[in-house]
Amino acid sequence: MSNQATADRIHQIWCANLKRPNCPSDAPYFSLGGTTLGAIRLFGAISKEFDCLLPGSTVLLAPTISAQAQYLEEDLDKNEQIVQMTEDNGGSRVY
Repeated sequence: MSNQATADRIHQIWCANLKRPNCPSDAPYFSLGGTTLGAIRLFGAISKEFDCLLPGSTVLLAPTISAQAQYLEEDLDKNEQIVQMTEDNGGSRVY
């Protein structure tokens, strides 16, 4: 998947989460009005969309749409913090 396709999917999730028609890709989540509880919901939605389990620290490590797209693209292959969900480890039933 391309970084732009990933960013587009994350953008849709952010807009729904923040109840905004558009979110700048370089604006941090909390500067757009996001809350801590909202961030938990956001990462639940992103985890479900990408069939993975993101650590809570992702909002600090990758606070923007662009950074999250890059984080997912790069780290799904190499980062042990992101757990790719499969049938063997519970799949999407975890959500």
